[in-house]
Amino acid sequence: MVELSLALKDYSTVIQCTEKLLVQDPNELFALIFLGRAQALTGDLTRSKETFSRGLSLAQQAQDEENTTKFENFLKMLEGATQ
Repeated sequence: MVELSLALKDYSTVIQCTEKLLVQDPNELFALIFLGRAQALTGDLTRSKETFSRGLSLAQQAQDEENTTKFENFLKMLEGATQ
């Protein structure tokens, strides 16, 4: 549902669904990725950066190299967008 909503540019549904998922599991990296993307696409770059930073920290703690790289890349894109 979240991926489809993102593809359909229904960002409010993405945000609602991922926030509900994160209540159940605050360490769900995929939910953080989708939430951060939806926040960025709605122009909420500050919250998106906070979300991606949280995901980066969790991925690093889990020694998850693939997701660490994803979160680092999202943060780099946000830095470029805010300059």
